[in-house]
Amino acid sequence: MHTSLRVTRLVGMIGLALALAAPASASAQICDAVALTGALSTASSGDVVRIGACRITGSFSVPSGVTLRGVDADTSVIAVPTGGYGVTLHAGADTAILRHLRIETDGRFGVFAAGTGSALVDHVRIAATRGIGVAAEGVGEMALVNVRIRGPVTAGIASTVPPDLTPSVAATHGVVFARVAHGSLDNVRIDGFAAFGGLFVNGDTALWDVSATDNVGVGLAVWGGSVTADDVAVRRTFRGMLPADEVATGVGFAGGATVTTEDLTASANQGWGVFHADTGIVEHDSLLAVNNDHAGVWIQDGAYLQLDDASLLNNAWAGVAAIDTTFLSMEGGGVMRTRMATPTGHPEAGDGVQLVGTAGDFFDLNLTGNQRAGLLGSLSTGQTLADYGFAGVRAAGGTGALGVVFQQGGAPLPLVTTGITRIGDVAANDGAFAAAAEIMEVTGAGVPDWWLPAEAVASLGIGALFLQKPGDLNERP
Repeated sequence: MHTSLRVTRLVGMIGLALALAAPASASAQICDAVALTGALSTASSGDVVRIGACRITGSFSVPSGVTLRGVDADTSVIAVPTGGYGVTLHAGADTAILRHLRIETDGRFGVFAAGTGSALVDHVRIAATRGIGVAAEGVGEMALVNVRIRGPVTAGIASTVPPDLTPSVAATHGVVFARVAHGSLDNVRIDGFAAFGGLFVNGDTALWDVSATDNVGVGLAVWGGSVTADDVAVRRTFRGMLPADEVATGVGFAGGATVTTEDLTASANQGWGVFHADTGIVEHDSLLAVNNDHAGVWIQDGAYLQLDDASLLNNAWAGVAAIDTTFLSMEGGGVMRTRMATPTGHPEAGDGVQLVGTAGDFFDLNLTGNQRAGLLGSLSTGQTLADYGFAGVRAAGGTGALGVVFQQGGAPLPLVTTGITRIGDVAANDGAFAAAAEIMEVTGAGVPDWWLPAEAVASLGIGALFLQKPGDLNERP
């Protein structure tokens, strides 16, 4: 998969490369807000408007085909006042470009792109105390390259962040793309936001070398459309002050999204590591989910989930939970050391793989040290053990742990032996379970806190995030 994703990346970057390589016209360096507004208003496609090594306060508009360029992201600063719209990129037939500067924003946006053409943000740092770092809506092509976006949240204050904040009062979202036909992030860091690190709604999105760390609520979420991701890491997504029955989401996919990832990492998130609901075809290659508080990987009501060479380690409750999903395929890798936990609204569990009404194939898979069961399958009405395939599966565990067992309709099912090697205590434990009358409790679907605002953006646009109650169709921003 490395080759295919890299080729996709190169093809997708051709237009961007042309923008990066375009010759720059000469202009004086500007250090005055009025002069900068005037220079941008009279600029034509191909012009470069330059900011000097200085600080300029205001909101500014970059026409299609025009580049607004600073000296560098250390010395050229645009300060966006409260209520300001930051730098607006007018995405037209020619690429509107922002590069080599820093934006310090207390406004609604640091950068906002609109129009049906293309826009590029390159070598820019954004520090937000309020609003949305970068937003794009209805744009044909939007690219962020070598961008750092920082909000005020840190690990030390994350537990004090309340839910349902809007961008009008706090720095809530690092990046929001809504209906962006082709969006891409390359070498982008998104840290310290109070609701979402990144939210991508109903577009075709490519993520390369992206990280989201120390955000509250959701690290990265994709609603609808499609996403390809290579070398993406989401770490330490915090619950904040969410109610006891709600948890954070490291990476979330929903709304019918189709997903292809390679080397995706979800670690130390206070909830789901990687969450899927109502997704299309999902393929993860070499996924790492470690030390997440509510399952490393979760899927519900999905069409198909493929995990190749995944490493799911030290997660609480489940390494993988698949609920009412058509099919789960796992080949290579392992699910190990899943810890017992009792999240609010769910039974106590510590299963490497928990299947509820989900068929699957499992090949060359290591299930070791999972506290309750290596794999627990709970069949729905009409399912049979013929819906599951095993080859080269190794299950091992300590005293009291189960290896690979199935149940249906309130009763254990006979042991599956073909393709499974049971090591240590699990061999006797599985036999005892199959002969007993007692079954194990399993879970049902969850409802993540971020569904409502994501749905609101899908139906109302980015302005919906500024509503006091996102999703209220009777209010307008």
